[in-house]
Amino acid sequence: MVPHTGKEGAVADWSGGQFGNSGQPSAPGWPTTNPSFSSAPPPSFSDYPLATPPPVFGAPHGAPPPKRRKGMVIGLVAAAVVTVLAVLAALTVVITRSDSSDGTGAGGESPQAAVVGYLEALARGDAATALSYGKSQPVSAELLTDEILRQQIAKWPITDIRVLDTTDNSVISQVHVTAKFGNEVSEAKLLVEKQGSWKISNAFIKIDKTQIGQKDAETVTVFGKPIDQPRYVFPGWVDIGSSSPYLNVTSKPMLLQQLATGASVMSMTFNLSDAGEQAVRAAIPASLALCTNSNLIRPPGCPVHITATNYVDGTAKWGPIVGAETFKIIPLTSAMTASMVGTLTATITVQHNSGAVVPNTVTVAVSGSADLSTSPPKLTWN
Repeated sequence: MVPHTGKEGAVADWSGGQFGNSGQPSAPGWPTTNPSFSSAPPPSFSDYPLATPPPVFGAPHGAPPPKRRKGMVIGLVAAAVVTVLAVLAALTVVITRSDSSDGTGAGGESPQAAVVGYLEALARGDAATALSYGKSQPVSAELLTDEILRQQIAKWPITDIRVLDTTDNSVISQVHVTAKFGNEVSEAKLLVEKQGSWKISNAFIKIDKTQIGQKDAETVTVFGKPIDQPRYVFPGWVDIGSSSPYLNVTSKPMLLQQLATGASVMSMTFNLSDAGEQAVRAAIPASLALCTNSNLIRPPGCPVHITATNYVDGTAKWGPIVGAETFKIIPLTSAMTASMVGTLTATITVQHNSGAVVPNTVTVAVSGSADLSTSPPKLTWN
């Protein structure tokens, strides 16, 4: 039988299990103590490791994970960090684009960003993005296209966009902005409203024929389109014209001040075109044919007539009427109407009441008007 050692006794005493003081009897012939070794010093920590529990298959509870599992965790953490960074980057792109010129209806993150973003979109000819900064959309966007906008900025480029001041509010703000349209400096305070993002109250200008005279409105065109219905345009150069070849139409610029109100108070000027003046001058001799083709001393519609009563009506023979080339044309004294002022000289041979045929030369200052709504112009003599 192998002698019982102190080391084994230490193990038995620690375990408290089957071989310790658990209430079970010791093996026969084995004392619970070992007096023969009592004089030996107790084992030190350096000589004996802490007693370990009975062997268990697998890793002990609480043991550190194997090194290969630590590497796997580090890899998973790194992958998670990369994923989070990618998501943040994507969110940054989305947020940036929502306030950039590439957005499609996002508006601005601030009142100033909305106004500047809108004007920058106009400046590069991006109609859809410009409209996306607006609180509302127009009934018709026929003239709010890239093609029309590029015509506008080709004439008057939009530059030097600057925000001068902002009156902030949590719901509605006023942005004082200035910009150059061609050589024209425009300045206005634009209202900007919070609707999720910030959007300007008006992103376009409305042109309505009710703002101008009826006859004038019938001929006015905006980028070649009649204003038989409201037309909507971006601020800047606007092609205002007339469907009548007799008229030239000019308008005050439609810039930021008109944008602030959303409607243009039509300050239009109508002038007689060269073609219109030539048409009026050509109509004068034609109108005088009412005189020369008549045998009356007072032909209807003729600016020249004999006022004496001692001549026999129906015996007149009209000669040429001269002076039409000297007429002064006063353009547009009223809507679609030009005035004429001049002197005419006519030779008329007519029978006197005595029976004598008498030649008469009549020189008279005359005036009249030309209705430019008809072609050729219709003349009316005073």
